[in-house]
Amino acid sequence: MTGGGGGRAAPQAGYPGQPPQPQYGQQQPGQYGGGGQPGYNPNAGQGYNPNATAAPAPAQMGVPIPDGITPGRQMKVQVAAGQAPRDVTVPDYAEWQRDGSGKPYFLISTAPEVVIPVAMPYNPGAAPAYDSNYTGGASAPYNPNANYTQPSTAQYGQPQQQPLQMPWTPWEGFQSRKYQPPPLQLQTVNQEELNKRHITPSGRFRALLIGINYKGTSAALKGCANDAVNMKNLLVQSGYPDDSTHMVVLSDERSAVGYGDYSPTFANIRKGMQWLVHNASEGDILFFHFSGHGAQVADTTGIEDDGFNETILPIDYKSAGQVCDDEIWGTLVYPLPSGVRLTSVMDCCHSGTGMDLPLDYNLKRGQWVEDVNPAYSRGDVMLFSGCEDDQTSADVQGKGQAGGAMTQSFLAALKENPYPTVQNLIGTIRKQLKRRGFTQRPQLTASQRFDVDRRVFMLHDGIEPNKTRQIGRLQRKKFKKGKAKKMDFGGGGDVALAVVAGAIGFGLLDSLF
Repeated sequence: MTGGGGGRAAPQAGYPGQPPQPQYGQQQPGQYGGGGQPGYNPNAGQGYNPNATAAPAPAQMGVPIPDGITPGRQMKVQVAAGQAPRDVTVPDYAEWQRDGSGKPYFLISTAPEVVIPVAMPYNPGAAPAYDSNYTGGASAPYNPNANYTQPSTAQYGQPQQQPLQMPWTPWEGFQSRKYQPPPLQLQTVNQEELNKRHITPSGRFRALLIGINYKGTSAALKGCANDAVNMKNLLVQSGYPDDSTHMVVLSDERSAVGYGDYSPTFANIRKGMQWLVHNASEGDILFFHFSGHGAQVADTTGIEDDGFNETILPIDYKSAGQVCDDEIWGTLVYPLPSGVRLTSVMDCCHSGTGMDLPLDYNLKRGQWVEDVNPAYSRGDVMLFSGCEDDQTSADVQGKGQAGGAMTQSFLAALKENPYPTVQNLIGTIRKQLKRRGFTQRPQLTASQRFDVDRRVFMLHDGIEPNKTRQIGRLQRKKFKKGKAKKMDFGGGGDVALAVVAGAIGFGLLDSLF
């Protein structure tokens, strides 16, 4: 079994309970947990015997976990010869074990499954609408873009209802609205949501890709439109539909977007962010990519510890302004319900905390570090940034295809290993950049804590449920406002995206797609 769907697990040696027969998973006398004794039979007509020994523990067998498989996935395992394969769910990482060669497996019981009839309640009713008047134990989080639905509380003997999926609107028919910041106070999440351990992917994918070359200006770049196109090719190969309901590319290069209103203006970037998360529901997987200029502006709220908000620059930044990380968080991150995955790649300067995610992964120490003033949310959001907040990101120009150094390294890392762990992915990206002579250090920030050594990075699967009890912004300390910086795209002052000319790293993308 490989990355997608069900299938029979291939036999592998070295696991507890592993039989020598081709019939994978058949229990053998005297193997792990069974001791060669018959297991307890509830249907046997044996009377009470005060001298009888206790029934032995149920026999168990080890199930090898194929590469790319994550907790919550279904596998078919043949437990005994002559029986139909049994559907089993891959457990949490904490329950995984390793064999002598380091390969992961988990244990399941080989005892026969017992089906217990359960009385079903009459007319349980539909899941209530999830709106601002919701009173199910906690106030509903602010959502400027959509009315999501909340699964109803499971009644006794009733299976949990599946989340209601709202339809997605094509780009052409979507109407944006004025940005309204979410409330600053913390809100408590209901316990039912926190109890959920696995998220089943819905099969719905959506992506917003932005590549701006700033043609005809003193801030002109060469490779950002190429970055958007190359990222689109990767996503299409990974199963993302290439239509305006699921995939939008904003660029100032006509060859990258075709015809239509896809100019990367401030208004369209705001529309695009709202479109990306509109009607997102549990199991959906989203992707956001920006390649272009980034900058910093003074933070007047006292929340940012360095005194600055990070920004991205639309094509009309001189007249319309910059898109601030506060709005990026308030539009892309905060409205997401639990069970929605958003992966972001921001290939621009000062992008380290470009989405205001509360957790920053320290590679040297191997641990998550929380912001002093964190911004909590319910979705599963992960940002791979081109550099740290005080660094610039390189736009590589020369003989080969121009492009952002971060985007090129991200794509090359996934070509080298399509299913890396998150630790391996961010580490490989850094090694790629260092080997090519770049000093920028990509960052990994996230909305939820997870084990970077165990979590497999996939573009179409692998969603972490919400573990955050309260959502919203928490201000523990007030910091001083940063001093205003001057943007100078000509090579002096605060360069918003460094331009690198020469032959460094060229040819890297020529054979990717």
